[in-house]
Amino acid sequence: MSPILLKTAFFVQDLFVRPYVLQAISKLRATSEVTAQMVAESIGDAFSGSPSEHEATFITRIEERRTLMNSSNEVLDITDFGAGAQSPDGTLVQRTLGEVSLSSSKPKRWCLLLFYLIERLMPQRCLEFGTCVGISTLYQSAALTLNGHGTVVTMEGSQTLAAIAQQNFQALNCSNIISVVGTFNSVLPTVVEQYQPFDVVFIDGHHEGTATLNYFERLLPSLSRNAVVVFDDIHWSASMKNAWKHLINHRRVKYAVDLFQLGIVIVS
Repeated sequence: MSPILLKTAFFVQDLFVRPYVLQAISKLRATSEVTAQMVAESIGDAFSGSPSEHEATFITRIEERRTLMNSSNEVLDITDFGAGAQSPDGTLVQRTLGEVSLSSSKPKRWCLLLFYLIERLMPQRCLEFGTCVGISTLYQSAALTLNGHGTVVTMEGSQTLAAIAQQNFQALNCSNIISVVGTFNSVLPTVVEQYQPFDVVFIDGHHEGTATLNYFERLLPSLSRNAVVVFDDIHWSASMKNAWKHLINHRRVKYAVDLFQLGIVIVS
């Protein structure tokens, strides 16, 4: 998809998700829970707010990296371990860096949501499933830098994509990112053992319902009190829709909001 068509698609999506956004903000603001209020404010800022001059400096630098990658014709050999993979060992595909960046990196709007969430929640440790080329990781890193503390641990199955992401991290002088390469199932036990507890988690990879629920259950013992977990593509497939229905009724979930593209839960 061309950049112009992609921008048009994102604009249409923004219009579509706005009722979900307004409903989520209203639901969270109706509570007296501090974390819920901060999540509501973060959603509002992502869709209607304006970054400060200091925030804008970080955002501009990240978006410049995105633009650079979007225009790249470099051909990459990528091992895909996601829901579309045909083998447990992954499926080898060839795509240009521009194609990957345009189609698989989170759009600016949703990266801003992660950015504002982290700025407000002031986490010590964030965890990300699915680094891709590192755009969403950079937004989380920027928020942690503005906070003056905290680390984001990001996991990526593809060595090729992890290497591209590492170049981006180095280009922006990020020192608060820990990159772990390997399939989620293989590296998650070690990541949990070494880096828990986690205050904010972004699950953006392996978009399959059973796997998503399994990751959540495995994470629960390592989540801090009132941890916020963000799930990507909750309406992407029937299995993801079913997983979201289970999540919102989970015994440990205090609050859950559906932003259509993303789902956010606050864990007790």
